Amino acid sequence: MSAELTQTSQTELVTGSADGQAQPLSLPDDLRDWLVEEAISRSAGQDWSSVGERFRQIQTDAVQALKTTPFPTRKTESWRYTSVQPLIAAINATTTNAEPKTGSREAQTAPQAEALQTLIDQADLVVRLSDTGSASLESRDNEAAQLLSFRLNQTSGQALESQSEAPGLLAQFGDRVPEGYFPFVSANAALLSSCLEIQIAASTGSSVVKPRILLLNGDKGGDQEALSSRLHSRVLVNLARDAQAELTEVRLDSGSAPVFATSVLEASLEANSVLQHYQFTAAAVTDCLYSAAFVKLGDHANYAFNGGNTGSALSRNDLTVELTAPGAYAALNAHMLLNGSSRCDYHTALEHMAPHCESDEQVRTIVSDKGKAVFNGRIHIHRDAQKTRAEMNNRNLLMSPQAEVNTKPELEIYADDVKCAHGATIGQLDANAVFYCKSRGIDEQSARSLLSEAFIVETIQLMPATAQQDFAMALLQRFQETV
Repeated sequence: MSAELTQTSQTELVTGSADGQAQPLSLPDDLRDWLVEEAISRSAGQDWSSVGERFRQIQTDAVQALKTTPFPTRKTESWRYTSVQPLIAAINATTTNAEPKTGSREAQTAPQAEALQTLIDQADLVVRLSDTGSASLESRDNEAAQLLSFRLNQTSGQALESQSEAPGLLAQFGDRVPEGYFPFVSANAALLSSCLEIQIAASTGSSVVKPRILLLNGDKGGDQEALSSRLHSRVLVNLARDAQAELTEVRLDSGSAPVFATSVLEASLEANSVLQHYQFTAAAVTDCLYSAAFVKLGDHANYAFNGGNTGSALSRNDLTVELTAPGAYAALNAHMLLNGSSRCDYHTALEHMAPHCESDEQVRTIVSDKGKAVFNGRIHIHRDAQKTRAEMNNRNLLMSPQAEVNTKPELEIYADDVKCAHGATIGQLDANAVFYCKSRGIDEQSARSLLSEAFIVETIQLMPATAQQDFAMALLQRFQETV
């Protein structure tokens, strides 16, 4: 067992000296040290009897690992175009009592609020996680909900769980995270505020029953005065053989000051199971967010990811899918809508480890003003993955001279009987298309809006669920109003 966490003076942590004189953070490793001390400080005041020894051990081990993890700089290849300086600046503004940098935090539009309410009404399980660290569960009493066995472990408050036997997935915490460089995954475990375990069983009747799970991150966070860094969640999901489920994550803009939050999903899909995973992020430009998903697919399992992101000061998204058995299929579809000074970074990896597997990936981006998008997509065909089919496509639309896109599609093949393709494009709106619209009586701004919407809506239409399509369209409409 690792050594117990020891508390360090919060003043010494923030200032770098014991005299209380504020010294701002500057280097990425300063950020790591701040995260370590923040985790130790929280652990010292925690009543561990409410969450159990396993939860405590997870955080203890994570802190020890975090201490030796170098944090990314611009020389770190996988973080070359994404800087952690916005998070450092937000921490400095808080710890030095400076005026926090505020950004545009607009109320939800009517279509967005209506679409969100539809998602809530249709969900069989609703999990609300606020930026203050509190959480709540709402479960329906129907056939779909009866296929769910869940437990929400919290560092504040008692565990919340279903009436059925607890899933017991906490013992598998971190098992699905592959080897690699994921410093914020370690930070997520060290600062862990909640861990949701969900076991999904297959329906036994003649008709397929698919439970719908909704995670609302940042819900009811309030108008905090300083940086909020209380929401660090881990979701452990296991789909039994032949099970099907729909999981939707929505990150809400919930306060007036910057937010630092991390969320990590670990999912295992057994033979013939199906998971439709949606993730929408519409945060303020001052927020610093990290999200990761690690998914392992069994024999003929099917995983579909659909994401929409409007960016923030720091928005990093890591997605790794391992196709470990024959017949597995993965579809990754995402779009980024960036304006102002928003940033968004998607790093994806498709690990084809078994023969006769297929994958499709499509990522589209619209960037206006001084927005910046980063996409790094990797398809790795292992030596034994014969008869693989894998395709990746990244298309980017620049709406202003200051907009920036950095894209790097990768294809690494070690098998000799495969069918693979990848590509990327960066361009502007076709002047002839804009002129054609104007010649039909459409003003230039409306023409540009219409053409850019047609560009991005193709990825939205790939979403199989109507309610999620409506929510994505509402975010697109809100974005178009600001371009």
